[in-house]
Order: sequence, then C-alpha cells, then structure tokens
Amino acid sequence: MTIADSSMDMTDEVLAATMDCRPPNWDTSGFSKLLSRGWDINESLGNLGDALMQAVMANKTPLVAFHLDHGADPNLICITEEFTALEMAPKVDTDLGITSLLLEHRAVVKGRSAMLHAAQKGRVDIMRRLRDAGASVDEMPNNSDIFDDRRKQID
Repeated sequence: MTIADSSMDMTDEVLAATMDCRPPNWDTSGFSKLLSRGWDINESLGNLGDALMQAVMANKTPLVAFHLDHGADPNLICITEEFTALEMAPKVDTDLGITSLLLEHRAVVKGRSAMLHAAQKGRVDIMRRLRDAGASVDEMPNNSDIFDDRRKQID
C-alpha cells in the first residue's frame, strides 16, 4: 500500500506513531518509516491538524523537536483552520519547552492568539517567553477567539 492509497490509513499511521513515541525511549521510528516512504510531514490530518499539532497536543516535547527538525512548519494553521501549533501549546497547557522549540523554529507570534491562550491558562512562563519573542499582551489577534468588535465590547 502506498501513501496515496488512503488518507484515513495515513491518519491512522500518524496517530499510531504519535502514541508509540513515549518515555523513556521516545521512539520516532514510526515517523522515520513514514518519511522514508515519502510522507509529507506537513500533510493535513483533517480536523486533527497535522503531525506537529498532534505532538503538541500530546505534550511530547521530543516528538515536537523531531517533527521540527524534519521540516514541520510551525506556522501552518491547522485546527479548524484557525490555530497554529504555537497557539495550541498554551491552550492545551504544554511544557514551556514546546513553546521554546516552536519559537526557535520561527513560529510567528504577531497577529496570533498564543499570548491570549497563555493568559487564559495562567501560564506566566509562556507569556514571558512569548513576550521575549515579540508578542504583545495588547495585540488583538484575528481569529474566533476575538470578536470583531471586541474593543467596543470592553468599553
């Protein structure tokens, strides 16, 4: 069977490889096999995001690093076509190391809601890291987290 045979089969393989990557060994061989077969690491898994998003949501820092080191794009907008991996990280309360890895791989902070999600979760550590990367607590991102007339609602 080839990768092109079925996107559902590919989604299952990605999810299985994500589950197999766990402590203490953090086995990424499932992803190495997929990559050797020509799998696009940025391939959409539909409403599940992509492999990087799955690693972020599972709070698997070594797997996030593996994906980024193998070409995963931290700026893809995946979940409901609104959120990047950087925005999802504080939303699902991941380790600070994941936010740092995403930023080290050029995740965009401007115009995104990562700071908002970190504030909502009380993650001051992530807020500081985002601030150091250029995010602003005053920025109003353009997505469903913010109403179009939010500034008017605050008044």
